[in-house]
Amino acid sequence: MAARMHQKWLYDRALGFIKTRNYSSSCGMISYKNCRDSGTLWSGPSTSSRSLTSAAVATNTPASLNYDVPRIQVAVCLQRLPIITCEKTDLEKLYAELQEQLEFEHSSLSDYEVYKIKMKNLREKLKIDEDNESLKKEVATLDSEYQELQDIEQQHIKDAVLGSPRTDADDTGNKHSPNRQLDIPLFLLMQNKEDATKWQLPQGPVEPEETLRQAAERMISNHVHGELSVQFMSNSPSGVYRRPERDGLPTDTPKIFFYQANVQGAIHRYPDDAWTHSIWASKDELENYLPKNYFQSVLKFLL
Repeated sequence: MAARMHQKWLYDRALGFIKTRNYSSSCGMISYKNCRDSGTLWSGPSTSSRSLTSAAVATNTPASLNYDVPRIQVAVCLQRLPIITCEKTDLEKLYAELQEQLEFEHSSLSDYEVYKIKMKNLREKLKIDEDNESLKKEVATLDSEYQELQDIEQQHIKDAVLGSPRTDADDTGNKHSPNRQLDIPLFLLMQNKEDATKWQLPQGPVEPEETLRQAAERMISNHVHGELSVQFMSNSPSGVYRRPERDGLPTDTPKIFFYQANVQGAIHRYPDDAWTHSIWASKDELENYLPKNYFQSVLKFLL
């Protein structure tokens, strides 16, 4: 009974407090009106009304920031994969020698080796029976065949021409040619349109209603011959770059999303003058051409 009386008392007191205040809202502004003559539950300031607006909040933020929102850009890290194998390390050379020895021990005899063994056995027999004419004829026949095989092998050795890992572009230092440093990957860099002394990856803005992948394909089609096919590594970007903000204010530099792609096809067939406004740089050379922060963003997704 006492609990019910206490609940009723709390209810009546809350109802009386609500009646003393009138909440009204209009156009996003909330006003609190004090009814001083309706009871003694509220004793506020003598002001008849109080209002809270956004103008009443004091901040240190400038009234307006007039700057153009930069457009998103896309860049493609186009890679020319190695054409020849790189030079073996000392450990790889030792392993290759061991593999060659095991293969030689478990391999079958070649025709040259079979003739050599037959000739050795027949000559030993001929030493025992020197008057055997049929044995002499067989030895002479095998000897001529053995000599013929030996001549063919020597001719193959003479005709074999080992290509040099270095090319004319390596000797002349022509970095515009993709036919250089054939044993390591190379990356395509383009001249900056605003400053010809600066280099960057093939990049450009994303057009309206265009996905990042579509923009990347459009960028690369403007810089690579149509006969060469380009394989993108993924549908999503591999990295992103934006110039750091200064003093907490946004910069006018757009975000650049990076895509990775590999060029496929006989790229060595195209003349070097087709890449006049571009260079093919190795991973170690990228730092010499790209800005520091830009290079650090690219280096994060390169293997």
